[in-house]
Amino acid sequence: MDTLTGHQWRLFVDGTAAATQEISQRLNLPFHLNVVTIGGIGLQERNGIAARWFKHQGCIAALVRPDHYVYGVADTLENLESLLREQATAYA
Repeated sequence: MDTLTGHQWRLFVDGTAAATQEISQRLNLPFHLNVVTIGGIGLQERNGIAARWFKHQGCIAALVRPDHYVYGVADTLENLESLLREQATAYA
């Protein structure tokens, strides 16, 4: 996964969520953020680990730090906007 997505801030998006296509269209995503869509319209996985993780967390997106820890998750576009603003303020 690191080879495909890099080591910077990453936004992992559930490709099966209804809001997936709106994320890049509606949100003003920072240029330093690598957006990775998994499942649905994005990268396909063989064993469904990410799909189960999104379902278990009840989220459509997860913001992951460069050290691979999950900074936060969002269950709606509005909550994702808030999470991205929080990250931008905390790490400015």
